[in-house]
Amino acid sequence: MTNEALDYRVNKLEQTNERITQSLTLSEQTRIKLEFQLVELRETFQQDKQKLFELQVENENSHQQLQIYEQEIDSLNEKLHAKLDKYQELSDENELLRENIKYLQQQLQEKVLQEQEYSRERQLNSNFKDFIQVKRTLQTCQQENEQLKLELKKLQIKLVNKSE
Repeated sequence: MTNEALDYRVNKLEQTNERITQSLTLSEQTRIKLEFQLVELRETFQQDKQKLFELQVENENSHQQLQIYEQEIDSLNEKLHAKLDKYQELSDENELLRENIKYLQQQLQEKVLQEQEYSRERQLNSNFKDFIQVKRTLQTCQQENEQLKLELKKLQIKLVNKSE
């Protein structure tokens, strides 16, 4: 081969070498960028992994808190039902007491009416006895009056007879 051919060949090899070097430099830059992105992705992955762990812990805590709230709600529901049952019992008892009071008021009213009737009857009996007593006294007085009139007439007759 001739010098020109060798120069051409060397020139071609240098161009190829230059392209390979540029390609290698570009590949190296790409590799460095990719490694940097890989480092960033690993950091992001670690951060996301940490956030996921924190979220899982928070989720577990929230789940436990939810269970506690559900237990408290169940407990409050039981207490509420117990209070409602007690309220119903007291309400029923109050209704019975109201009915009993109403019955006793009626009984008392009847008793008062009976007592008033008894008192009226006693007063009537007393008044009747007084009336009978007054009537007897009146009759006695009338008889006495009649006797006194008779005696007066007798005395008048005696007096008239004596004066004659």
